[in-house]
This record gives sequence, structure tokens and C-alpha cells, in this order.
Amino acid sequence: MTTIVLDSLNFVSQGVTNGISLFREVSAGVVGYFKTLTNSVSLTKQRTNVKWKLVIPFPVAPSESCPCPGEAPYLDTIVDINVRMDPRADAAYRTNVQEMTTDLAASAPFKATITGPTLAQ
Repeated sequence: MTTIVLDSLNFVSQGVTNGISLFREVSAGVVGYFKTLTNSVSLTKQRTNVKWKLVIPFPVAPSESCPCPGEAPYLDTIVDINVRMDPRADAAYRTNVQEMTTDLAASAPFKATITGPTLAQ
């Protein structure tokens, strides 16, 4: 079984169902707060489609902080990464796409759009 480490958390493979790989991080100890990561790859004549989805439940907030009584609970964070490329792309091109995507996620402007949030300029 594969384990993917994200920010020092271990997402352990739960197997493949209907063409979707599922990884789960369970350190929260409560099912409602388990983090999940899924992946699928599909091939068509026009595109190779690679999808990753990371779902991060919002942690339990202390009772004195919002959401206040009667308000809706905080929403989970959902990160979708979709890569669509020509299926005829060779290994060198695919590697270049992977490296550019990794560099984008590590870049200061990308990080600022999430931590700020501010528009990249």
C-alpha cells in the first residue's frame, strides 16, 4: 500500500474503487475529521485527464469562537487539481508539465492566494 505524506501527515491508501484511488489521513481520531485524497486518471482520444482532490475538514472550533450558536458550521476545504493534456504528449513533455505544476504550488504568488488571500499579480 502507498502512503502519501502531505505537510507531515500520512495519507494511507485505501485501495481503488470504480477507478478512483482513495487515501485517508486519520490522526484526528473522529471520522468526520478524517482528511481524504483521491486520484483518477482517464484516457480519451482528445485528452488524458488526471484529477486529484484533497478534502480537509475544518477543525473543531473552540466554543467561544464562531460559528456562533445557530450559525452553520465551517465548511470543509476542497482542493481540486485537474490536468488535461493531449494523450500524444511524450514523457519529456509530461515531466515538464509535472515540474511546472510542482513549482507553481511552491511559488510565493500561489501561496499568497491561499494564505492572504490575495490575487496573484
